[in-house]
Amino acid sequence: TEVGPVISPNYAYIGTINGMIPVPQSQDWQDAFGVSINNLGQIVGHGVYQGGGFRQVFVGDSSGIKSVVPVPTGFHYFELLPPGFVTRTIKINDSGQIVGTVVRGSDFAIGVFLSTATTTMLIPSTPDCPVLGEPSVNKVGQIVFTNCTWDVVSGARSLNDLVPPGWSIYSADGINDKGQILALAANDNLGFYGLVILNPVTSPPP
Repeated sequence: TEVGPVISPNYAYIGTINGMIPVPQSQDWQDAFGVSINNLGQIVGHGVYQGGGFRQVFVGDSSGIKSVVPVPTGFHYFELLPPGFVTRTIKINDSGQIVGTVVRGSDFAIGVFLSTATTTMLIPSTPDCPVLGEPSVNKVGQIVFTNCTWDVVSGARSLNDLVPPGWSIYSADGINDKGQILALAANDNLGFYGLVILNPVTSPPP
């Protein structure tokens, strides 16, 4: 199953081996782009208002748009992207939680947000965890971005503080429901640079 846009005009769609199902969109939008889908058939994407400009993130399914995700105060979703540009910086997990990137209008700072059924919050940036990378989320709400991980109990933590000495983590590119993280890493002692899988442990590294 996949989601994506259909050109002229752009509609979000759900594609299966049996064909494509367009997702009915708001009449206020001139375009809609599907970006991510979960195992429940919920999709997340963004719509472009008539005349272009600011975009709104939506949640929907094959029957249509179900809700619009509220924007964190002072931020915008995907402000004034070039025509035809499709962002992949929105993800939805099997619990219906959504993560994505936003831009602050005052200084163009990039932020990562987490949206649940009841609230939308901005993930705090720290000196060790600047919010720069594309986020990913698993079904229990663990988020990875840049070279960091975040959850509601532990907050933001640098992956470089959680791996054995000698390893440097450059980016965290995905996290699955087991808590395994796909990351870009290097180890000069081993002459290694490339993708690794980080497995969660219950105690700190030695």
